[in-house]
Amino acid sequence: MDKCKKCSRELDSGIIFCPYCGVRVSGEASEETVYDKITFFEAFKNHWKKAFTFSGRASVTEFWYSYIWIWIMIGAVGIIYLGGFLIGMIPLLGLIPAIILFIIATAALIFVLVPLMAVTVRRLHDTGRSAWWLVAGLVSMGIIPLVLCALKGDDDVNEYGEKPIK
Repeated sequence: MDKCKKCSRELDSGIIFCPYCGVRVSGEASEETVYDKITFFEAFKNHWKKAFTFSGRASVTEFWYSYIWIWIMIGAVGIIYLGGFLIGMIPLLGLIPAIILFIIATAALIFVLVPLMAVTVRRLHDTGRSAWWLVAGLVSMGIIPLVLCALKGDDDVNEYGEKPIK
């Protein structure tokens, strides 16, 4: 286990950025913030580490990288749904394979949407709003929470925690 030079928290070995303060702990960069320099694939790894964490705050960059990853995964789930539909259209195969694909795709969709809700809740927390704003998304087809998540977060500590790194 390594220790972060800036916040002195214990870190797992092999990570590149401190998940608490954003300092690069390995590699060849200076002690700058994480999300300004985080790659798309590092964001994918971070996304799944926090996939079921609804507390705390998320930066704008963390939200948008996660949002892009989620939509890539939803596209893959859509392909599974399409495959189930097409298989169901073939009379020789029957409906059983199509039903199995629909069940798998629905489970995958739930598994993908929960992390989307988690990062959205953390992003709403960063803007000083509660998770209840997700209810407004039901009425507005998700537009209101998306707009709120695009707003600048609170600069200081708020009731949901410390300011996240950019």
